[in-house]
Amino acid sequence: MKSKNLLIISAIIFIILLSSVQAIGISPPRVTVDFEPNLQKTYTFTLYNSNDYETDVELYIGGSDNLREYATLDKEKITLSPSGSGTFTCKISLPKNATPGTHDIRVGAAELPPASGSAVVARAAVEAQLWIRVPYEGKIADVSISAKPHAEEEVELIVKVKNPMEEQIDSASAIIGIFNSDGDQVWSTLTESVSIGDMDEKKLYAYWNYSVFGPGVYYAVAEVTYDGNVKAAEASFEINESLQLAAGGEAPQPSQNDSRSFFMSREFFLVLIIAASVIMAFFLVYKLEKQKYAPIHSSY
Repeated sequence: MKSKNLLIISAIIFIILLSSVQAIGISPPRVTVDFEPNLQKTYTFTLYNSNDYETDVELYIGGSDNLREYATLDKEKITLSPSGSGTFTCKISLPKNATPGTHDIRVGAAELPPASGSAVVARAAVEAQLWIRVPYEGKIADVSISAKPHAEEEVELIVKVKNPMEEQIDSASAIIGIFNSDGDQVWSTLTESVSIGDMDEKKLYAYWNYSVFGPGVYYAVAEVTYDGNVKAAEASFEINESLQLAAGGEAPQPSQNDSRSFFMSREFFLVLIIAASVIMAFFLVYKLEKQKYAPIHSSY
């Protein structure tokens, strides 16, 4: 009886865990906006459905930042076809003034439960970051980042920092992060620190070896700190199937195949782990049943 119960529990756990690997993705994972008084701008986001069934998704603006009230979505819900995608927009209408610093707003999407209902439902949810950077008074820097091939399976990341003011920047350095199309950071580094004369420009360099990462679209995000101020820049680039940086180092929004390649994803490895766990559970049940009916040898 105990063995039968264990078998049932194992099957339930397998169903629950398997449902958790079904997911939705969002691109781009982060948008960085430099604050301007009364700025109005619209950004397009793409949702990807890795499920093999149609799913309804609820859209929302999240986060606790006070600037979230200045962001609106053009839709409340969206229906994604099996292994399909859909787009929606987020419009920001910023006020005249805002508190200096980085304001973190979340653009999110959550799967709605099936209309028919089920005993076990795992809802997938995903959020993109909408960063609004309000500069502090004082020094100003213009920042950009680009990527280009360097050595074999290596990308050269170049951060340009321009000082448009007639006052020297004493110290400027950058934290560079690489994000995959799911919004997960896969690598980061800190560059050297340099001084930038008035009306001058300097470049900061970093090198990322992508040999252990699969093909797809990646995002390079640079956060430059200069004399107590912070400014960010980002760019996308593509690693193709032959693990070469795409020409020009820039890429369009990722396609379904780029961002949801199942056999290169975390979900695939999670399925393997779950399958192995279930096999072990069934093997344990078999051993218990075998011991239960094994003949008992008497010493008489």
